[in-house]
Amino acid sequence: MGTLWLESDDFGARWGDVPDSASEKILDKATTLIGPPHAVTTAWTQPGNGQFLIARDQVHTFWNHASEAQVDEITDVATELLGEPDTVA
Repeated sequence: MGTLWLESDDFGARWGDVPDSASEKILDKATTLIGPPHAVTTAWTQPGNGQFLIARDQVHTFWNHASEAQVDEITDVATELLGEPDTVA
């Protein structure tokens, strides 16, 4: 269980106490929709220029050129699995 963040240029959502199995399903959905991640790192970097970020505990996974529709679909999957986010920015 851990914290999960979804962030793009103009959107951010956070869920707390997320089971690993749900995080994996969300990461799998992102990879299916967008393709392989551009980078996986433990360094926090604010996404920008079309990047999309899924941060799970200390692991930050980035994709370049994610469309708004892809981000919306991934967010919908996260909301179905986890309920409404604890924080939305």
